[in-house]
Order: sequence, then C-alpha cells, then structure tokens
Amino acid sequence: MFIEKLRGFIEKLPESIQAKIDDIIAPLVKIVVTQVTYMLMKELSDKKPEDAELVAFELYPIIDVKLETLVGKSDTPIDDAVVEGIMEGLEQIADESEWELPNLDDD
Repeated sequence: MFIEKLRGFIEKLPESIQAKIDDIIAPLVKIVVTQVTYMLMKELSDKKPEDAELVAFELYPIIDVKLETLVGKSDTPIDDAVVEGIMEGLEQIADESEWELPNLDDD
C-alpha cells in the first residue's frame, strides 16, 4: 500500500524529476523493507522458531529464483529495492539463526 501511494505521488511529477526521485528513494525503501522483513521474521522466530524457519525456507527460493532475475528490468528502482530488501531481511535472520536457505539459482 505504501509503495503504491508513493508511486502514485511520483507519477504525478514531471518525468525528468521522477527518475531522480526514484533513484533517491529506492535506497531508503530497501532499508525499510529489509528492516521490516527482519523484524517480522525475528518476532516470529522468537515465538515459533520452527515456523519462522519454514517461512524463510519457503519464501526465499521464490524471491531468489523468480523475482531476483527481474531486478534491473522492472519499471522503477523502487520495485528492485523491495525485492532486494526482502531478500536481505531473510538473509539476515537466516544468518543470525544459523538457517541454511536454499540456493536454487547458484548465485
């Protein structure tokens, strides 16, 4: 919802400004998405570690194989930042929890 509202605001601006704003906002979006993903997974991990590991194990391959390949090809850097943020948040909690995330695309 936030990303859609942000995108709607940016789309109302002149195109020359849109690209500059996207480039400025994308790193901030990535930081926020990374932290939110990490915090949600950490909270779940503290309450139900097995469930948290299962969520990470099931979600990570979808992002790693399907969405990561779209980074750099999407409409805006903000879209890329969301994908990268989710991946980084999952990787952070996995490292902390010593979970082995599946790497299906060998990158």
